[in-house]
Amino acid sequence: GGAPGQYRLAGDASDALAGQSVHYEKVLNVMHCPANSRRHFHGVCKAIQQRLLRQAEADMISQVMAATFILSGYLPGQETTPPDVDPGLEMLVLGPYSPATLGEDRDGPFETGAEDGPGRIRNAILSFSGFIESLQLFYDDHDGAPLGVPQSGTNVREVFPPPGQHFTGMRMKFGEPGVVAWVELTISDGTTTGEIGDRTGSTGPVVEAVVGPSYELVGCKARVTPGPSGATAISVMELVFRHAGKL
Repeated sequence: GGAPGQYRLAGDASDALAGQSVHYEKVLNVMHCPANSRRHFHGVCKAIQQRLLRQAEADMISQVMAATFILSGYLPGQETTPPDVDPGLEMLVLGPYSPATLGEDRDGPFETGAEDGPGRIRNAILSFSGFIESLQLFYDDHDGAPLGVPQSGTNVREVFPPPGQHFTGMRMKFGEPGVVAWVELTISDGTTTGEIGDRTGSTGPVVEAVVGPSYELVGCKARVTPGPSGATAISVMELVFRHAGKL
């Protein structure tokens, strides 16, 4: 639909339980309207729906079902029994997160590319200037590939979880031009690494990509795109989790 000579494109994604919805629309000149225009927002709306569904599943599992995994440990003589986790609930994924999937940019990227992990993360190195230029995770059994390429002279921060603790997720905020401005890794003891990056240009919503203390961050998927000043930047993120009793 639309005015004469124009074609209106629209797409919607929603989650009634979470009370969240995203609506995108665009008006094109009929002469420039592609043949598959009815599916213009299909990809981004599918990614938004996936993000909402994954969050709902993670909330249900971590807040309700995770408590049932350790019930056998309350039986006499079975206090050291490991958690009984259903194989289908052992791994969880959150995201994809980007301005497009958060309802902030109808034309922004929403698909991840490079994948890293899974494994037990022993430390992480982040390079940043006005935004996160690269993220590299280091595992017990291998070094992860850098996601992005830092510029010469950029700031570098290395973070570790305390002994006996693990990363439980990540808070992040997107800034201009649609890339991750800062991140904050959360830890199983309730502490965090603090915000890493540049907060001055962060205009988008804060993303809370955390499952709970019983689930451990074990990897991520990201899309790396050109950032300001020719540097690379992270524009899309997915986080992968595994039940801590299964590592």
